[in-house]
Amino acid sequence: MIDNIHAQKLDYVSLNAPTFIKNIASSKVTPWIISIGYILIVGFFGLKYHVIGDYEVETDFYWTYAPIAESILEGNIVVDDFKGPGYPFIIALGKLFLSDLFKTGILVSILSAGLILLITYLFYRKVFSGEIAFLVTFALICNTAFVRYSYTVSTDMVFSVLILSVIYLSLWSENSGLFNIIICSLLSAIAFLVRYNAVSIILAFVVIIFLLRTISFPKRISRLLVYGITTLIFVLPWLFFLHSNKGEFFYQKNHLNMAYEIYGKGVVSWDQWWLNESHRFQSFYDVITYNPIVLLQRIVFNFAEHLSNDLFWLLGILWGILCTGGFYVSFRNGLFKPQMRFLVFCILYFLFLVPFFYSDRFSLPLLPFYFFSGVIFILWLSQKFKVLMTAPFFIFLLLLLYGLSFHRTLSYNIKQINAGPVEVLEVAEIYKPFINNSRKSDNTVIARKPHIAYYLNMKFHPLPDVENVDELLDYCRINKINFIFISTVEAALRPKIKYLLDYKNPPPKLLPVAVNQSENAVLYKIENEVIK
Repeated sequence: MIDNIHAQKLDYVSLNAPTFIKNIASSKVTPWIISIGYILIVGFFGLKYHVIGDYEVETDFYWTYAPIAESILEGNIVVDDFKGPGYPFIIALGKLFLSDLFKTGILVSILSAGLILLITYLFYRKVFSGEIAFLVTFALICNTAFVRYSYTVSTDMVFSVLILSVIYLSLWSENSGLFNIIICSLLSAIAFLVRYNAVSIILAFVVIIFLLRTISFPKRISRLLVYGITTLIFVLPWLFFLHSNKGEFFYQKNHLNMAYEIYGKGVVSWDQWWLNESHRFQSFYDVITYNPIVLLQRIVFNFAEHLSNDLFWLLGILWGILCTGGFYVSFRNGLFKPQMRFLVFCILYFLFLVPFFYSDRFSLPLLPFYFFSGVIFILWLSQKFKVLMTAPFFIFLLLLLYGLSFHRTLSYNIKQINAGPVEVLEVAEIYKPFINNSRKSDNTVIARKPHIAYYLNMKFHPLPDVENVDELLDYCRINKINFIFISTVEAALRPKIKYLLDYKNPPPKLLPVAVNQSENAVLYKIENEVIK
C-alpha cells in the first residue's frame, strides 16, 4: 500500500486544526454524510428550479442525447458524430424509472457529483489524511463550476466520476489485484464511450503502470496486458458497430471542433463555421497539415490560456494563487508518489484538451488535483509560519477561503439554475394540447436551437442563414418543414428575419399559433400549400 503521505520525505503533513475538526475529518461516516447531503440539497434545488436546459452546454442534450436515448428505447442505435453512445444509454436506462429524460439527466449529474465527493474524500483520507480530505472535498463543494454542472444535463459529471474512479483506483494500492485492474478497464471503457477523449486516461494508466518501480517488470507487463486487452474487449462491440454503419472503426468528427479552434476562431462566427467552412476538413490529418505554423502558435497560446483560465477563473483568484504556490513548493521540495502519478494523469488529460476550445466543464476532473495543490501550499505555509496555523487562524482561514468561494458559487448559481429559455416552455405549453395525438414524424419545426422540438415532440431542423422570409419559406418547402419558431435569440442572430417577432403583422402564409406572455417568442404554422 502507498505509504501514508510519505512523511519521511516532507514535513508539512498535518494541519494544526481544532480537535473537533480532526475528529469530524477522520470519522468513517463523514464522507457519506457529505455526499448524501450534497445530493439531497442540490437535487432539491436542481429538480425544482432547473426546469429547462440553457442555450449553451445543454443544447447537446436536446440536439443529440435525448433523440439518441429515445431511439435506444425504441430498439435503434444512432451514431453521434462526436461522442460514443455511453451517455444516451445511461439516461435511457434512467428513463425506465422516470418519464422525463431531462429530469433523468439532472439526477444522473447530481448522483455523479455526489459520488465524486465520496470517492475524493475516501481517496485523500486513505492516501494522505482526514484533514486534507476534508479541505479538498469542501473546496469542491464551494466551487462554482462543480456546483453548476452538478445540476446541468450534460456528460460532464458522469465523465468526471468515471475518470476520477480510474485515477483513484490506480493510485489506491501499488499491489492492485486482477479484479482491480479489470474494474479500471471497465470504467475506462465506459468513459471512452461517453467521451472519446478518455483515451488520454487510458494512455496515462499505461504510463502509471510503468512508473511502479516497486513491482517487477514482468508484473508490470502482465498488468498492462490485462488492462489493455480487457479495455479493448469492452469497447470492441461499439467499434465493430461503427465499422458496419460508417465504414470506420474510429468514426467521429471531433477534428471539426479542433479545426474551428485553430483556424476559425476569431475569423468567422460559430454558426458560419458549421454552415459554410467546416466541410474543408475531413480528418485530424487535414487539420494538422492545413497550416502547421498556425497550429503550433494556437497550441502554445491555448496552453497558456487554458492553464490561466483553470487557475484564476475555474478555481477563483485565491485558490488559483494557492494552487500556483502548491505547484512551486511541490516541484521544489519533491512530489509525493501518488501526487506524481496523479500529475501524469492530469498532464496527459490537459494536453488532450489544449487544441480545442476552452470550457471550465472540461477541467472538472482536474479540480481535486488543483485543490490538493492549494492545500499543500497551506501546509507548507504552516511550517514556515507556525503561528499562522493556530486554531483561531484555522477558523479564519475556513471563513475567508471557503466563505468567499461559497459566496461566489451561490451568487452565480442562483442566477444560472433557472437561466434557461423559459419562453420555450411557455410556447410549448400553449400549443402542445393541439398536437397531443400527433406522432413525432408528423411535424418538423425550424429554430436555431432544438429545445422547442423536444417539448413539442417534433422533429428539429436548424435555422439556416437566409436573406428574407420568402427564402426561409422556400427552404421550409424543400425540407418539408411545417413550423417556425423564433425568439429574441433567433432574431439577434438572424436579424434579416427578426420582424417575425411581430406576430400581430405576420407575413403571408404564416399563422402565429402560440405566443408567450412576454411576447418574445412566437411559434408559426406554415400553410399547407407552401409545404406541398
